[in-house]
Amino acid sequence: MRSARKFFAIWSGSLSIIFLQFTQTACSQPVGEVLTSADNNSEKNTKADSSPKIEFYNWLYGSSRRNWFEWHTITAAVDPSLDESGIRLRGTGAIGGYVNDIKGNETENILASVNGINDNFLPSMGTVGKFYGMNGFAGLQVGYTYASENWKLGAQIGASVVRAWSIASNMTTSIIKYSTDPSLFNGTRYGILASLEGEYHPTNDLVISVWGLYTPAYKWGYFEIKPGVALPFKEMLPKSVAENAYIGPHIALSISDGVQQPMLGAHLSGIMLGQVYLNVNAGYVHEQFTGGGMYSILETSVQF
Repeated sequence: MRSARKFFAIWSGSLSIIFLQFTQTACSQPVGEVLTSADNNSEKNTKADSSPKIEFYNWLYGSSRRNWFEWHTITAAVDPSLDESGIRLRGTGAIGGYVNDIKGNETENILASVNGINDNFLPSMGTVGKFYGMNGFAGLQVGYTYASENWKLGAQIGASVVRAWSIASNMTTSIIKYSTDPSLFNGTRYGILASLEGEYHPTNDLVISVWGLYTPAYKWGYFEIKPGVALPFKEMLPKSVAENAYIGPHIALSISDGVQQPMLGAHLSGIMLGQVYLNVNAGYVHEQFTGGGMYSILETSVQF
């Protein structure tokens, strides 16, 4: 722009100084405004380009009662980014396995004892064997997330399919016809899939996180709440790792076809390792069929 002005001044040297000054004064302000506007747009575009639009999330559960579940989601912001309010698209896939004690009637229990089934491999009397099963899950959702400076709230709705199947059992004799209906452990069901998630920061050192998910397919759902306070002594860790780290209680409930699994433990959330967000939850779980035990949940997510 300066070169252009110099060329213009030389080319119009025969014009008066007044006309030249007038021309420079009249042109300088609009050019300045255009450059400022372009700079602002560039900053906005740079900020929009750097904001994440897609998140890969993984949830891995395991318990001392030999139950496990792995959950994957892909969430995409239609516009403008995951950090701002807008429409969300989500795809979900999951798979898990479990071990259930098969409880028999009085006759079955006697037969089980005679045939040596009720031994050290079974955790309690009154069972006729163990049942090993798996289930798979898939869903698609669309929703909206509202984001402000201190809190974020999102809701999604869609459809899901749940598949359950048996793997094996340790029924060692065909004489035993256990009273549990095998059809309950095999089949495919469909249903709507609804979820709600939120996060509130009343101060920089406090957070409350909630998450709920439910589908009538096998009456499957998961609900949790995680209050937290800023990680103590986080100044001792690299700022990039623990700047947004919180610690606090973890309270959750998992349900499947009427079977409830309450959990009570603690969480460490918001650890950043490179580009990966990391949350760890652990504590006590009571599984309706297998009894009490310890559980752990590892959550990881990557945004880009």
